[in-house]
Amino acid sequence: TILLTLLVDISSSLFAGALAINLFYPEISVSQGCYLIALFSGIYTAAGGLAAVVYTDVLQTVILLLASSIVLFATLGQFNFSWAEAMAQLPSDHRSLIRPASDSTLPWVGTLIGLPIIGFYYWGTNQYVVQRILGAKSVEAARWGTLLGGALKLTTLFLIVIPGALALNIFPGISDSDIIFPTMLVELLPPGVLGLALAGLLAAIMSSVDSALNASSSLIVLDFIQPSRPSLSDKDLVAYGRKTILIIMVLAGFWAPQIQHFSGLFNYLQLILSYAVPPVVVVFLAATFWRGGTGRAANATLILGHSLCFIALLLHVNGWIMLHFTVMAGILTLVCGLLFVIVSLTSEESIRNLTNLTYLDLTKTERSASAWYFDYRFIATILVVLTGGIILSNW
Repeated sequence: TILLTLLVDISSSLFAGALAINLFYPEISVSQGCYLIALFSGIYTAAGGLAAVVYTDVLQTVILLLASSIVLFATLGQFNFSWAEAMAQLPSDHRSLIRPASDSTLPWVGTLIGLPIIGFYYWGTNQYVVQRILGAKSVEAARWGTLLGGALKLTTLFLIVIPGALALNIFPGISDSDIIFPTMLVELLPPGVLGLALAGLLAAIMSSVDSALNASSSLIVLDFIQPSRPSLSDKDLVAYGRKTILIIMVLAGFWAPQIQHFSGLFNYLQLILSYAVPPVVVVFLAATFWRGGTGRAANATLILGHSLCFIALLLHVNGWIMLHFTVMAGILTLVCGLLFVIVSLTSEESIRNLTNLTYLDLTKTERSASAWYFDYRFIATILVVLTGGIILSNW
C-alpha cells in the first residue's frame, strides 16, 4: 500500500501538476514543477496533519468544481452554447465509453472486468480514502460522505471527459493527451478566470498529494515504528509522522518526472494498478462477503498473488504478454480468487462459527432510523442506477 501510494497516488499527481505549471510557465521544467508541488504539499501536510488535509480538500473541491464548470461553459461557447451541436461535432467513436476489443487504450473487456477491480481497490481500500471515513464523527456521517463522493464522481464525465473530447475539434494539433486540459485553460479562458481555473487544477493536484502523504505516513508510523517502539508518546509519534512525510515527499518528487517516459499518465496509472491490486481486491471482497474465508488463505493470496502479479508485470513490460493490462487485471483476480478459495477449503483453520464479520451478518438485523428515502442503501441504489444509465447512454 505504501509503495502504491508513492508510485501511483503521489507521483502521478505531482507529474500532472508539473505539466500544467510547465504549460503556464515554460521556464519551469516538469522536474522542477514536481519538486515545487512536493515541497509545498509536504510542508503544510507535515505541519497540519489530517485536519489540515481535510479542511483544505473541502475548499479545493469547491474551487475545482467551479473551475471545471467554467471550462465546460467556455468549451460549449465554441459551439454556440449548444449541447446538441457540440455532441454532433464529436466523431462517433469519441462518444462511446465501450471501445472495440482491438482498442489499444482501453478495450471493452478491460472496461467491464478490469476497471471495476481497479476502482474497487482505489475507492474502497485505498488508505487515504479509508482514512477520511475512519475520521468521520459517526458511521452515518461516513456513509453520507461516501455517497456524496460517489455522486460528485458522476460529474466527471460532463466536467472533464466531454470537454476533453471536444478539445480535439477545437485544438486538432494537440498530440499529447496529458496537456489537453491545461491547454483548454490557457486558450479558452480570460485572464482572471484563468487564474481561478489554474488554482482549481493545482488544488486538485495538491488535494491528492497531501491526502496520500498523510495516509502513507500514518501507515509507516502506526504499523512499523510504534509496534517496534511501544514506549513512544503521542508527541513522539507525531514527530516521526512529520519526518516520514518529508521523506516520502522527497522520494515521490524524484520519481514523478520519470512518468514522462511512459506512454501517457492514464496508461501509467492503469498499468501499475492492474498488476498490483488483484490480490488485495480478492482478500477484501472475500473477507467482506464470505464467512468461510481464512487468515491463512489471505496470507497465501497476498504473498503468492503479488509474486505472480509481479512476474506478469515483468513479462508484460518485456512484450511477452500481449493482452491489455486491464484484461490481465481480471485474469489475475480470477487466479487469486481461486487460490483464496482453495486454501480456505483445504486449511484446518476455520472461522465459520464466528459471527458479525461479513456484510450480511452486519446488515441482516440492521434497521435504519431514518425515513426510507434517507436510507443509505436507497441512495446507493439510486447512484448505481444513475451510473448504469450513464454507461448505457454512452455505450
